[in-house]
Amino acid sequence: MDWQIIDNSPLAVHVRQLNNEKAALWQRLKRDLPIGKVLSGNIFARIIYGVLFDAGLGCAVRMNVTDFGAIAEGRNYPHNYPKLGSEISGRFAGFDELDHQLVVIQIL
Repeated sequence: MDWQIIDNSPLAVHVRQLNNEKAALWQRLKRDLPIGKVLSGNIFARIIYGVLFDAGLGCAVRMNVTDFGAIAEGRNYPHNYPKLGSEISGRFAGFDELDHQLVVIQIL
Protein backbone atom coordinates (compact mmCIF):
# COMPACT_ATOMS: atom_id res chain seq x y z
CA MET A 1 0.00 0.00 0.00
CA ASP A 2 1.38 3.35 -1.04
CA TRP A 3 1.15 6.43 1.09
CA GLN A 4 -0.75 9.30 -0.46
CA ILE A 5 1.01 12.64 -0.02
CA ILE A 6 0.16 16.01 -1.54
CA ASP A 7 2.94 17.12 -3.88
CA ASN A 8 5.10 19.97 -2.56
CA SER A 9 3.85 19.64 1.00
CA PRO A 10 5.59 22.16 3.25
CA LEU A 11 6.06 19.48 5.91
CA ALA A 12 7.89 16.18 5.87
CA VAL A 13 6.12 12.99 6.83
CA HIS A 14 8.98 11.77 9.02
CA VAL A 15 11.76 13.93 10.43
CA ARG A 16 14.27 11.79 12.29
CA GLN A 17 17.12 14.36 12.43
CA LEU A 18 16.46 18.00 13.25
CA ASN A 19 18.56 20.94 12.13
CA ASN A 20 19.17 23.70 14.71
CA GLU A 21 16.13 25.74 13.65
CA LYS A 22 13.75 22.75 13.75
CA ALA A 23 15.24 21.55 17.05
CA ALA A 24 14.54 24.95 18.61
CA LEU A 25 10.97 24.89 17.23
CA TRP A 26 10.43 21.37 18.61
CA GLN A 27 11.65 22.41 22.06
CA ARG A 28 9.44 25.53 21.99
CA LEU A 29 6.40 23.42 21.11
CA LYS A 30 7.21 20.96 23.90
CA ARG A 31 7.40 23.85 26.33
CA ASP A 32 4.40 25.89 25.17
CA LEU A 33 1.78 23.64 23.53
CA PRO A 34 -0.82 22.59 26.12
CA ILE A 35 -2.29 19.09 26.16
CA GLY A 36 -5.93 19.25 25.08
CA LYS A 37 -5.52 22.25 22.76
CA VAL A 38 -7.61 21.85 19.61
CA LEU A 39 -5.46 21.76 16.47
CA SER A 40 -6.96 22.09 12.97
CA GLY A 41 -5.57 22.00 9.48
CA ASN A 42 -5.66 20.43 6.04
CA ILE A 43 -4.62 16.82 5.47
CA PHE A 44 -1.45 16.52 3.39
CA ALA A 45 -0.80 12.78 3.77
CA ARG A 46 -2.81 9.59 4.17
CA ILE A 47 -0.71 6.80 5.60
CA ILE A 48 -1.61 3.25 6.57
CA TYR A 49 -1.98 4.10 10.28
CA GLY A 50 -3.63 7.52 9.98
CA VAL A 51 -3.46 10.99 8.44
CA LEU A 52 -1.05 13.91 8.75
CA PHE A 53 -2.13 17.52 8.63
CA ASP A 54 -0.60 20.98 8.76
CA ALA A 55 -1.82 23.07 11.71
CA GLY A 56 0.60 25.89 10.93
CA LEU A 57 2.98 24.99 13.76
CA GLY A 58 5.96 23.97 11.64
CA CYS A 59 5.71 20.21 12.05
CA ALA A 60 3.27 17.50 11.02
CA VAL A 61 0.25 16.68 13.15
CA ARG A 62 -0.81 13.01 13.17
CA MET A 63 -4.22 11.54 13.85
CA ASN A 64 -4.23 7.76 14.06
CA VAL A 65 -6.91 5.77 12.26
CA THR A 66 -8.57 4.81 15.55
CA ASP A 67 -9.36 8.48 16.21
CA PHE A 68 -11.15 9.38 12.98
CA GLY A 69 -13.48 6.39 12.81
CA ALA A 70 -14.75 3.53 14.88
CA ILE A 71 -12.82 0.32 14.37
CA ALA A 72 -16.18 -1.48 14.13
CA GLU A 73 -16.75 0.42 10.86
CA GLY A 74 -13.78 -1.47 9.41
CA ARG A 75 -11.63 1.38 8.14
CA ASN A 76 -10.15 0.36 4.81
CA TYR A 77 -7.01 2.23 3.68
CA PRO A 78 -7.28 4.48 1.74
CA HIS A 79 -10.88 4.17 0.56
CA ASN A 80 -12.67 5.54 3.60
CA TYR A 81 -9.99 7.75 5.08
CA PRO A 82 -10.56 11.54 5.06
CA LYS A 83 -9.64 13.05 1.69
CA LEU A 84 -6.31 14.75 0.99
CA GLY A 85 -6.71 18.51 1.38
CA SER A 86 -9.76 18.20 3.63
CA GLU A 87 -9.84 19.97 6.98
CA ILE A 88 -9.60 17.98 10.20
CA SER A 89 -9.38 18.84 13.90
CA GLY A 90 -8.34 17.01 17.02
CA ARG A 91 -7.23 17.51 20.60
CA PHE A 92 -3.48 17.59 21.16
CA ALA A 93 -2.39 14.50 23.11
CA GLY A 94 1.41 14.45 22.97
CA PHE A 95 4.65 14.31 21.03
CA ASP A 96 6.05 11.55 18.82
CA GLU A 97 9.74 12.01 19.58
CA LEU A 98 10.93 9.55 16.93
CA ASP A 99 9.23 11.15 13.92
CA HIS A 100 8.87 14.64 15.44
CA GLN A 101 5.12 14.75 14.97
CA LEU A 102 2.40 16.19 17.16
CA VAL A 103 -0.28 13.61 17.96
CA VAL A 104 -3.96 14.45 18.25
CA ILE A 105 -6.97 12.38 19.29
CA GLN A 106 -10.75 12.53 19.05
CA ILE A 107 -11.98 14.03 15.86
CA LEU A 108 -14.15 17.09 16.42
